[in-house]
Amino acid sequence: MLHSAVRLADQPAAPARLLRRPTLIATGLASRLLGVSDKTAVKMAEDNGLTVVRTGGGHRRYHLDEIEALAQRGSAPVARASAA
Repeated sequence: MLHSAVRLADQPAAPARLLRRPTLIATGLASRLLGVSDKTAVKMAEDNGLTVVRTGGGHRRYHLDEIEALAQRGSAPVARASAA
């Protein structure tokens, strides 16, 4: 047995939010959840410092939880995304 080997049980548990992968959504769905146009959704995301992930083709993807939080704190109506 190697002395540098670390048992998983000896490690502190990671918070659950770090173990789950964020749900990424396209601009079109983000705009529908916010109740605004695609262009306005992009501007709102930029203005509020939301995380933007770019696909290989350059398309924007947003974290669903960030879009929902933005809709909750803003004046934009929020629609819940259905699990597909």
